[in-house]
Amino acid sequence: MQTVHKYPLPIRDGWQELRLPVDARIVHVAEQPPGSGETLDRDDAGDLTARLWLWAEVNPDHDVEVRRLVVLGSGHPIPRSPAGKRPHYLATVVTVSGALVWHVYAEPTLT
Repeated sequence: MQTVHKYPLPIRDGWQELRLPVDARIVHVAEQPPGSGETLDRDDAGDLTARLWLWAEVNPDHDVEVRRLVVLGSGHPIPRSPAGKRPHYLATVVTVSGALVWHVYAEPTLT
């Protein structure tokens, strides 16, 4: 049975891997409003950082596969995927404060 699940999407340099059920369909990316208890994350140094969330339609009974995503700020170069291809655009996220805008891309074979 298909359901919508939420996954953390850290804001970090370079490509990152996200484990999703096979055939998952990414439907939304956003920052949750302050006060939700889930907007902030800690980086490797222990400093608080913003966190994005990704929602996907999934069948939780399916096996898991690795999806590769990249989060970029406006004005940053769009890197080729690890396979050397132009990435597929997924979403633009304006932070709740309006101070930052992020753009999310995936390997081209992903939706």
